[in-house]
Amino acid sequence: MNIVDRVKNILLNPRTEWLAIEAEQPNAAMIMRGYVIPLAIVIAIAAFVGFGFVGIPVMGVRFASIEAGLFNGVLHLLVSVLGVYISANVVDALAPSFDSEKHLGRSLQLVAYGCTPLLVARVFSVIPAIAGLISLAGLCYTAYVWYIGLSPIKRTPDDKKVVYLAVIFLVMVVIFLLTGIIVSIILRPFFGLAYGGFGYYGL
Repeated sequence: MNIVDRVKNILLNPRTEWLAIEAEQPNAAMIMRGYVIPLAIVIAIAAFVGFGFVGIPVMGVRFASIEAGLFNGVLHLLVSVLGVYISANVVDALAPSFDSEKHLGRSLQLVAYGCTPLLVARVFSVIPAIAGLISLAGLCYTAYVWYIGLSPIKRTPDDKKVVYLAVIFLVMVVIFLLTGIIVSIILRPFFGLAYGGFGYYGL
């Protein structure tokens, strides 16, 4: 799997790409090591630059520091990786309730590859002032990509897709937020930041 091609195809032609993913034998370790973690590292670098050097403008003053950059870089890395993995496990546990296939590898395919728009959007953390808005757009497109992937990846019946999608969406948002808050609380003392280093998680 070429990560650049996978990102491009899932963004531009998700319906065809899901069929290609369906034909693959899911390997959880490879998905995490070969796809999620590399994207998370790019996001972390972007967050470091954004919060460490570009900063957040507030009333004409730009707030940025190396500590905030390091904090947000580590935070974005951990939340991206943990959020995807935990979400996949919950999505898989809920699968039988929606007459869908219970298979962790397939659930990880759905969540990890389906999260591509959101993960790519998080690269815009390099410009913190607009990162939140772009991430919201990425989250909306992620929901669309998931919807297309439910049938080929999870064998979800058509009459269950909307409800299952809504549950997946809610699960992911809650897990990412909670993971962000918890990781933020743990990391703050190490970076001397009392209020989360201007991050988007756990302010």
